Amino acid sequence: MKYSKQIVKKLTIIVLSILCIIYLSSCQANKVVSSKINIEVEKSNIYELILTTEHAIIYIDKDYLTKPEMVDIAEKIETGINDVKNYLGDKYIRKDVSKEKVEYYIKKGKDVIMSSAIGGDIELIRVKEKRSPYVHETVHVLASSNIDTKYWLFEGLAVHLQDIFGENPSPPNLGKDIDKLAKEILTNDVSDDLLAFKNELAYVGETKKRNEFYKLSASLVKYIENEYGKEKLLRIYYSEDIEKVTGKSFEDIKKGWIEYVKKSE
Repeated sequence: MKYSKQIVKKLTIIVLSILCIIYLSSCQANKVVSSKINIEVEKSNIYELILTTEHAIIYIDKDYLTKPEMVDIAEKIETGINDVKNYLGDKYIRKDVSKEKVEYYIKKGKDVIMSSAIGGDIELIRVKEKRSPYVHETVHVLASSNIDTKYWLFEGLAVHLQDIFGENPSPPNLGKDIDKLAKEILTNDVSDDLLAFKNELAYVGETKKRNEFYKLSASLVKYIENEYGKEKLLRIYYSEDIEKVTGKSFEDIKKGWIEYVKKSE
């Protein structure tokens, strides 16, 4: 049987269309798709997938997250980077994310007891439970400061910005109002060493005190921003003398903060 050239042409187009659909479907199975941001996907022998956004490279442990969960955390991370970047502004940001992406390692949590930002790389746990402090750790990288920054500022700012920008209820306050938690601590015979705001490393092995240190630090940072403004808070964060910046001693600022917190509802 002979076919006309027109029929042969039509059949060829149909066959090619079917093959294209099959190919695209197989490719789609290896992609994660976001309607909010551009995510590039790379296969890995070590990780489930490597996701790349505009400002982040995200490595995900094998057999941990579903593809919708991968999209969710990638979107949150990219949004969080932009939020922190805009908060700090060009004057105070310490990592140019347009030239060097932030690297995140999403762990199952078996070998990692807490999220951290070490050497500029971020390890995140509790992602599946939506309790990962991704903004907190991003602050440590983008606002990495010199060695003179006080620990209460270093951790307080991170918790404060996690509260503002983070979509996850993360430790230490798990979404609860930081001033109310500070009030509970201050009205229960808080120890003098906590109110001295020493180095948090003094509380290694003392989980309760360490958590209280984080909560009090975040509440104090929030108070300083509300009372004196973000610009002065960031100047203090980067080690300018607190009395020179605010016109008040640290002890006077603490007294004002304690009075404010104890009166808060």
